[in-house]
Amino acid sequence: MNNGKYPNPSIPTFPQLLRKAGYQTAFIGKWHMGRPDSPRSGFDHWVSFSGQGRYDKNKLIVDGKTVRSEVYITDELTNYAVRFLKSKHNKPFMLYLSHKAVHAPFKPAKRHENLYSDIEIKSQHNPSDNLATKPEWGRKMDKNWKSQIRDYMRSLAAVDESLGRVLETLEAENLLNDTVVVFAGDNGYFHGEHGGMWDKRAAYEPSIRIPLLMRYPPLARGGSRCDAMVLNMDVAPTLLELAGVSVPGTMQGQSWLNVLKGRPGRESFLYEYFQEVDRRFKRPTVLAVRTKRWKYVTYPLADKLTDELYDMKNDPQELDNMIGGAGCADVVEQMKKELERLKRKTNFRFP
Repeated sequence: MNNGKYPNPSIPTFPQLLRKAGYQTAFIGKWHMGRPDSPRSGFDHWVSFSGQGRYDKNKLIVDGKTVRSEVYITDELTNYAVRFLKSKHNKPFMLYLSHKAVHAPFKPAKRHENLYSDIEIKSQHNPSDNLATKPEWGRKMDKNWKSQIRDYMRSLAAVDESLGRVLETLEAENLLNDTVVVFAGDNGYFHGEHGGMWDKRAAYEPSIRIPLLMRYPPLARGGSRCDAMVLNMDVAPTLLELAGVSVPGTMQGQSWLNVLKGRPGRESFLYEYFQEVDRRFKRPTVLAVRTKRWKYVTYPLADKLTDELYDMKNDPQELDNMIGGAGCADVVEQMKKELERLKRKTNFRFP
């Protein structure tokens, strides 16, 4: 979708379904499914920009009209979000605030330009990592990696402030405890793990794990933690179920409300990454299956790359690839079967 394709209009999105059910819907921020920034179906209010946008001096499209902005983008998007929350609502509402940050190249707000200057930045590579058992691709840290990591953290500071402003606004409007708030990222990020990996686009935990926080006092106890496996594609069916809207069969995610009620969640999930045309990202196509105990990684279009198997209970940092190890043949066979089952279930195909 990032390469110019659009969602099939016959497949409903959760904003479309919520709007149809009587919700006032707003999208504010980075859309990044196709380059155009025009308003998309399912939203009453639209604020966006083309592609990745910029950290400053953006051309925003606000409900179809062009607005020039000189404000740091994280702050500007938050300004629009706060205005929407403060506006009069005759209906229940759904606000989707999608920040550009922290997309590279990282550029912090001026007030954060010197933040963490006194903090020593370290690579997250573990010296105990058995690199000889892993494929060598992806190990390329830029010579300026310390300053990049510091700017990554600095850019996140404005996002932290943004979340605070949103929560403060909901509280001021007497809406905080009646509103479901979900805070999530769309991917993880390497900071030197596994011998100097950078960016994302891999099946290792730093790449596939995302921040995922939820606030909704009627359902989730404050400060509680849940270690069930949920995915970002579960956000849609979760919000629909909370709103009392039927979840269409086209959605592959599953609501995590049962997990919050103490019931079992999914036992496994499929990871897929397809090699990109963009030559900056020399990452091979990857397929993987993750269960609560094991992770199996394979590179189906690269004959020379070794498969990987990790015991996530005893080796959560994925330091030792157990492929070929004593007593692992049965586990590998089970994981291969589970991978094929998930591919059939999701109607997997190479693009």
